[in-house]
Amino acid sequence: MRIGDTFLGPLPQQPHLWIVITTPNDRGEVAIVNFTSTICDKTCQVAPGEHPFVKKPTVVRYQDARLALVSDLRKGCERGLLSLRTPVDSNLLRRIQQGALQSPFTPGKVAREVKRALELQV
Repeated sequence: MRIGDTFLGPLPQQPHLWIVITTPNDRGEVAIVNFTSTICDKTCQVAPGEHPFVKKPTVVRYQDARLALVSDLRKGCERGLLSLRTPVDSNLLRRIQQGALQSPFTPGKVAREVKRALELQV
């Protein structure tokens, strides 16, 4: 899993599209967030067509943001619990990352990882 990758999961439940928004930290964790059409936090809104998965007005649900081990994500894909989808483009990735720093709902540990990742990208 690389920064910008997306995946559906967990399957077979009602899946959400999750986005990897950081590079791995020294523990092998990445920050992930998901899209939802339930408008709850308007910090980062995504319009239909900005990503192939988005068919109606969508937002990033920062309150569900979390850290995940890359190894666990890979195992989930191998076992069919997660399904890789089209990565987000660099502009949408940057908006999602900036939103993670601006949203009052982003967990602190996720915001710290996003800040670290942005500092590494400079």
